[in-house]
Amino acid sequence: MAIRRKKPRLLRRDFVPNSAIMRTPHSANLTHQRLQRYGWEILPHPAHSPDLAPSDFHLFGPLKCHLVGMAFETEGDLVG
Repeated sequence: MAIRRKKPRLLRRDFVPNSAIMRTPHSANLTHQRLQRYGWEILPHPAHSPDLAPSDFHLFGPLKCHLVGMAFETEGDLVG
């Protein structure tokens, strides 16, 4: 099978897919099937939703830690 030769890491049990793999409906379905096979819980998230995907929440822990105790008077202070 070509995937075994070209991308063996995809077959590892600890491999976590990213959004680059799930760009098309076909590849998203394959990824969904693989995650189910490994026993992962699939969290529902509508396609093209402006809300954050559940997988994006790991981004905010470090940001929250960095900003704790800081105060900003204006939006410009926050950005700049």
